[in-house]
Amino acid sequence: MSNVKVFKKGETLYKEGEKATSLYIIQSGSVNLHLKRHKSQIDICILGSNQVVGEHVISGAGTHPHTAICMAETKAIELTVDDVKKQLEAPDVTQIVKFLTKGLTDKLKVVMKELQSMKLEHDTTPCPNDQTAKIFGTVYHVCRVKGETKPDGTITVPWP
Repeated sequence: MSNVKVFKKGETLYKEGEKATSLYIIQSGSVNLHLKRHKSQIDICILGSNQVVGEHVISGAGTHPHTAICMAETKAIELTVDDVKKQLEAPDVTQIVKFLTKGLTDKLKVVMKELQSMKLEHDTTPCPNDQTAKIFGTVYHVCRVKGETKPDGTITVPWP
């Protein structure tokens, strides 16, 4: 049913956009949740012992909304989606436990989306770093080919 795994520092539990198949209960160590935008990493939060990573599988998420990477050697219990469903559908699980699990998972999903939005709003990169050189190169070549250089060194480009 559950599987205890040990992850090395820097090892990836899952990547943003990958199919969500498991969740992890951290027993020791720490995991960084982050988004990758324009070749930069936007940290969302760091989780540690007795916290759950990948809980979005409970609410039926098909893919991971962020990347999870171990910040230190991390020991975690892996539960597959099927394992979680079996546990929640077991005859000895009361309706209140099912209700609370669903309600808290849905609420956490909303909070995580808000947190991601806030982190992305604070990303001050006006243009992806890998595109900046291409943009300036294009502007330079357009000016050199289509522009007219004035005696003071400025270049004027006719605009249709």
